[in-house]
Amino acid sequence: QLFRLLFVSAKREDQILTLIIPGVSIPMSQMIYILTTLTLNAFFHEFGHAIAAVRDSVHIHGCGIMVLWFWLAAFVDFSTHSLNQASPIKRLRIFAAGSWHNLILALICLLLFHQRSYLLYPMYYQDDSGVMVTQVTDPILSSHVRPGDIVRSVNGRLISHLDEWDKVFQEHERLIASNGSAVGLRNRYCHRLSDSELIEKDCCENTLESNSMLCWTKSTENLEDQSFLFCKEPKKIVQQTTKYCTGKLDCQPDEDCVGLYGYDRRMIFSILIESRSRPVLYLGYPSQLYWSVLVSEYKPRWFW
Repeated sequence: QLFRLLFVSAKREDQILTLIIPGVSIPMSQMIYILTTLTLNAFFHEFGHAIAAVRDSVHIHGCGIMVLWFWLAAFVDFSTHSLNQASPIKRLRIFAAGSWHNLILALICLLLFHQRSYLLYPMYYQDDSGVMVTQVTDPILSSHVRPGDIVRSVNGRLISHLDEWDKVFQEHERLIASNGSAVGLRNRYCHRLSDSELIEKDCCENTLESNSMLCWTKSTENLEDQSFLFCKEPKKIVQQTTKYCTGKLDCQPDEDCVGLYGYDRRMIFSILIESRSRPVLYLGYPSQLYWSVLVSEYKPRWFW
């Protein structure tokens, strides 16, 4: 999932140089994969230097591994005298051997990645039934979404493959980045409001507190108008909605376009899981949900 996010799913115009900052741009749960990759890459790099030195008869005192700060690193100890006696072309070959071996390793990994469907075929299969949950890191969400669940749709959008799962969250993140909020893009619902619903506004006084009742507002020219705020359980809005909307004109004459009020960039995600009649509702940031629920388009042929 980390590989797909960085190299596969993003469009060319959306690709930018991003610093890998643990806990900021990359979740801490992904750091084990990054550190493991860097460690193996370092071993392969130094192994290349050692092989090239032996091939060109340059003496090495030794090679091995060491602990550098918080992870393992590899090294090769060349004989300075023997290295200086070598011809320039041999020294160049030795110095470039590490990067050359890294390039070969990257090409092998890329080839294996693109052939993964054939390599995994004996144990896993792919179909259009949705993506399978492999891990849930959010302790609250884990009681509703479990490993092995098949996700069929998110916010009404059918999820058949991993590309569609990635695209849902990328679109929401781009919308938030451009508008500064989560207003729009399947975050508003056509809903029939009664006058009595507009009376209840207690939950709107502090929208940051955990509450089963969320604060909503009607889509009008002035979205900040306090007279259009009301409290209601999100499941009653989402499950009774007839369609998503961006404004009143998208709904029936007796319906209003309603959306969350005062929740910064958090959004409601409606996750429909196979064999369940009602969706799982999640209130949070798109990136938070994306990294909390890890999915795969490969489903095991057998469950042990």
